[in-house]
Amino acid sequence: MMNRIDSVTSELTTLLTNNNTEENIGEAYIHLYGVSHFCALLAMKRNLDIELSSIMGLLHDIYTYTHGYDKQHGILGAEIADALLKKINIFTDEEISIVCIAISNHSDKKNIHDTYSELLKDADSVQNFLEAPFSELKHKKRIKSVLKEIGITVKLKEIINSQTSDTSQ
Repeated sequence: MMNRIDSVTSELTTLLTNNNTEENIGEAYIHLYGVSHFCALLAMKRNLDIELSSIMGLLHDIYTYTHGYDKQHGILGAEIADALLKKINIFTDEEISIVCIAISNHSDKKNIHDTYSELLKDADSVQNFLEAPFSELKHKKRIKSVLKEIGITVKLKEIINSQTSDTSQ
């Protein structure tokens, strides 16, 4: 019997495979799994549900990777996640609501929402920063706060400089 994360992963793989090129699938997996793992880590630190946090990370950009980027991709992705989780039929309505609200809110990094939404925003910001440091500098305060929370005191400029020097060699 599959666990719930495996069930979500199976459905996610089907959606990604049916809607992407091989290159895009690779990018999707790197980002979605990176956010998922970081959500799980932050959930441990913050005493939140690790499984639901991991699942929201897996599904948070599902609209972007199945339909292309849209400014409303969080809200549109929450609708896809809702249908997917209901289809699997192993989640309560409350669990689906927690996941979908976080997905819906994750792009609105300026406003403060519920704990799970903030966890997803934090994980997404840090993962995006690790993938492309210059692109996430608009969320510098959030990234610095999360890194400090997990005990990383390196300066963001040092990370950017080290990644820039690695690519120039």
